[in-house]
Amino acid sequence: MKKLILLFSILLISLTVYSSNRVDSLALELENYAKQDTVRINMIYEYSRAFNLNWTDTNKVLMDEAFLLSKKLNYKVGIAEGHFLIGWYYVFQSENELAIENYLKAITRFKELENTNKLLRAYSNLSNVYNSTNDFEKALALNLKAIRLAKDLPASPTKASYYFYTAKTYDRMEDYVNSGKYFEEAKKIA
Repeated sequence: MKKLILLFSILLISLTVYSSNRVDSLALELENYAKQDTVRINMIYEYSRAFNLNWTDTNKVLMDEAFLLSKKLNYKVGIAEGHFLIGWYYVFQSENELAIENYLKAITRFKELENTNKLLRAYSNLSNVYNSTNDFEKALALNLKAIRLAKDLPASPTKASYYFYTAKTYDRMEDYVNSGKYFEEAKKIA
């Protein structure tokens, strides 16, 4: 278990360092690109993702711009990603109902687009929101869906995280047998 926690810690630190460097270069790119098209939408979303844990009001304004432009252009990928990122933003604002609403919309859109990787991310993030609100049954259902969907994917830290979060959910439900089982699976995959 220590190995798994260390792996997740290293991953988080790496993402944070990458994000701070990337934010500056993306901000410059955005300043120099004013055309209202899917390229701008994708740049804004990449900029938003680079913020990771440092959401700002400016970031939210840009996400709203990209989301509205996605709707105007009927850019389905942009609409789905917009719901996902807006859900993520609301998690960090502790507005769980708005986060849940947006993640559910993102899940619907990612299913329509048949985008397995982004669907898995949405399941995982929504599961974490349900865990934080003590709605363990919904969290567990999403975790198990993610595991079924990721079954044929190659081993990776991301795939291990689905098992890890399932174990955490079982732990919070005081089902220590299943918690241990999923922790072991996460360790094998990691």
